[in-house]
Amino acid sequence: MARPRQFDPDAALDAAQRVFHARGYHATSVQDLVEATGLSRSSLYGAFGDKHALFLAVLDRYADAGRVAAESACGGLSPRDAIRAVLEQSARAGDVPGCLLVNAAAECGARDPDTAARAAAGLRAMTDRFEVLVRDAQAAGEVDGSRPAPALAPFLTGVVYGLRALQTSGAGADALASVVEETMAALGRAG
Repeated sequence: MARPRQFDPDAALDAAQRVFHARGYHATSVQDLVEATGLSRSSLYGAFGDKHALFLAVLDRYADAGRVAAESACGGLSPRDAIRAVLEQSARAGDVPGCLLVNAAAECGARDPDTAARAAAGLRAMTDRFEVLVRDAQAAGEVDGSRPAPALAPFLTGVVYGLRALQTSGAGADALASVVEETMAALGRAG
């Protein structure tokens, strides 16, 4: 009979995420993960498989948390204000700057199809969310309707990922806020 797990898998994934986010995939050793999670190597491997499988589990959890956070930021807002809220959320620096999915894609995506697929799925989900918000904002007269939502949505996704890259590069809060303001101005209003 197998023994029940004596640890919280969510807490272990959170700890592993902090390490991967701060150091990247290649610079993170299994020993770093053991120390961060408090698990033995055998428990870590038994629960998550190898380092790569743990990394993919962390990316999945990170993407899910991002979707939940974006939905929460948009709750009860007009479509234009929801777009601003998502941009502002992306401009807010966290404990570790940048986006783990973007960082993972940049570091591993060209050589790791599993990482690339997760980054692409995150990109698609964000673009799809923006397309709905832009369509709704245009229908409400809150955003200029002369440019189609399918064209504006990837632009907004690019702004979000650009904000994350600026964070990683050390841009300050004023610079990030300026990008948000200029993006909102570029969307215009229905005339």
